[in-house]
Amino acid sequence: MRISIFALLMQILVTVPAHATNIELELSQGSETKSQELSADGQFGSSDSKKKKREKEENSYLWDLSYTHSTIQVKQQTGGVITDNSHSVTVGAGLETPSRFSFNTDLNYSKTPEENLQSYGPSMVFGYTYEFGKKKTFKKKNSQKDDNDNDDEEDFKPSVGAELTIGYDNYVQTFGKTARRKANGVARPVTGSNEINKKSGELSLKVHPWSWVSARASYTKYSYNKDVNEFLQYLDVHAIGHVSAGMEDALAGFYSDTKTVSLSFYILEDWELDLEHSASTVISDQSESSYDKGTVYVDLGETWRLGAGFEYSKSNGSTAVEPTDKTFLLSLACMF
Repeated sequence: MRISIFALLMQILVTVPAHATNIELELSQGSETKSQELSADGQFGSSDSKKKKREKEENSYLWDLSYTHSTIQVKQQTGGVITDNSHSVTVGAGLETPSRFSFNTDLNYSKTPEENLQSYGPSMVFGYTYEFGKKKTFKKKNSQKDDNDNDDEEDFKPSVGAELTIGYDNYVQTFGKTARRKANGVARPVTGSNEINKKSGELSLKVHPWSWVSARASYTKYSYNKDVNEFLQYLDVHAIGHVSAGMEDALAGFYSDTKTVSLSFYILEDWELDLEHSASTVISDQSESSYDKGTVYVDLGETWRLGAGFEYSKSNGSTAVEPTDKTFLLSLACMF
């Protein structure tokens, strides 16, 4: 699967005209969890940015593609270890208008072979950004062009934006004769399936009052079509209800709600600091699961960006992988 997804990604980058394309590799490593994500996004249209600036502003058409491999390990009471590997693919497209309205839709598919589990579903994001105040112009970093060249400048205008995200996921676990036993000794059925649907709605608000700082806050509410504990009873890794930020894409947690706040600082040239806190209520036992994460990014010239971070997560739930966990994050992005 990794080879085919990578080949598809390369084909898109070569054949689709885009004036801005980003490719990023993100790695996370915790005591019980780890993940690797390869993602790309770009903007359809002419690659001639000078021409675009001279012409009337038009709609922007966006695309994104990502592949994530995640691993989670749980120790059994008998001393053994259960390992689950999940593979997740996301494909999306979007639109941004000159009036600052935006729309994006993603389709996600995930598979965990060890659990005979797969999930799929779409999500849609509706957004609007309002700019206010006076526009300020800054010289671009690492620029050696003539001062009269407008392409050598960057504009900043204070803004506030809001987004509404609606998501739907269908989880299906198929039973078979080769099914493993759970850590507590309960066997799965040999025929049939185990299924649950999850709906989510998220409202987020982002403010960018000054060029050196921005903030974002969001609240997400989840609903299910059946008792979550009834669905979780046949999973070997019952701790799927508790996942850290690095595992969110491939092992979506079964939460009641999630609250997240983040701050981004752009104080030093070529440097960025992101701070994030998130707290969730796990619906299976109403326990609390949270994480605090800090990430530093540095631009290496005009093309490369390197990121490194640390995440501390904790949970007081009975099905958590560990009460606390420390995760190290590393990313490398190429922008062209």
